[in-house]
Amino acid sequence: MLQINVQELFAVFLLLGFAAPGLSSATISFNVMNYGAVGDGKTDDSAAFIKAWKAVCQTGSGIPILIIPAGKTFLLKPVTFSGPCKPSHIYVRFSGNVVASNSKSEYQVKGLRHTNSQRNHITISGCNGAKISNLHISAPSDSPNTDGIDIASSTNIRISNSFIGTGDDCIAISSGSSNINISGIDCGPGHGISIRALGVHGEQDTVEEVHVRNCTFKATMNGVRIKTWQGGSGYARKITFEKIKFLNTSNPCCN
Repeated sequence: MLQINVQELFAVFLLLGFAAPGLSSATISFNVMNYGAVGDGKTDDSAAFIKAWKAVCQTGSGIPILIIPAGKTFLLKPVTFSGPCKPSHIYVRFSGNVVASNSKSEYQVKGLRHTNSQRNHITISGCNGAKISNLHISAPSDSPNTDGIDIASSTNIRISNSFIGTGDDCIAISSGSSNINISGIDCGPGHGISIRALGVHGEQDTVEEVHVRNCTFKATMNGVRIKTWQGGSGYARKITFEKIKFLNTSNPCCN
C-alpha cells in the first residue's frame, strides 16, 4: 500500500505506478536527493524534482524508479512532469512527505494514468482551488475500496474530462466540501459519483454547491447519489445533476 502524507493538494500526481516488490535487478534508481533536493520542509525542492524526473524520463535502459526517500519532507510548488518518455513504464517509490507551498492556492493535475491502486487512487483533502483533468484511472470492478478520487474538507475543486473505472466510487465527496464542479466524466465500472457518509456516528456534516454535469455512467452499480446516516445532522444543499447518461446502471439515482 502506498501511503502519502500531504498538505493541501500535492503528491498524488507523481503516482505513475508502484515500485512493487519483485521488480527485476535491472532497475535503475533516481533519488531526488541526488539531484539537489534538501528535504527540510522549508527549502523549495521543485527544481530538484524536475531535474530527477527529466533524468528518469530520458533513461534508455533498465526499469527506472523515481525515489522520494523516507525521513524527509519536501516543499514543492506546482510543477509539471511531462513526456513523452523513453521508458514504457516509470515507477515511483514514495516514502517521504511532500508539503505544498503556501504561496499558491491553485494546483493542477492532468494527463496522468493511475492503474490498480491497492486503495483509493487520489485523495484531495483540505484543499482550496484545484483542477484535475484528462486522467485515466482504472482498477478491477471487484477490487474493494479503490475509489477513483476522494474529496474531503475542500472547496473550489474542478474535475473534468476523465475516465474513471474502479471497484468503488468513481468520485466520492465527503463532509466539509463545497463548490465542487464535475463534468465530462466517463464512470464505469464502479459505484458512481457519491456524496457520502454524511452524519455517520451522529456527526454534523455539511456539503454544498456540488454540480455534476455531462457525465456518462456505464455498467456501474450506482449513478449519482447522496448517502446519509440516521442520527446525524447537517445538510447537503445546492446539489445539481445535469445531462447525465446511464448505460446499464443498476441504480441510476438514489438518496
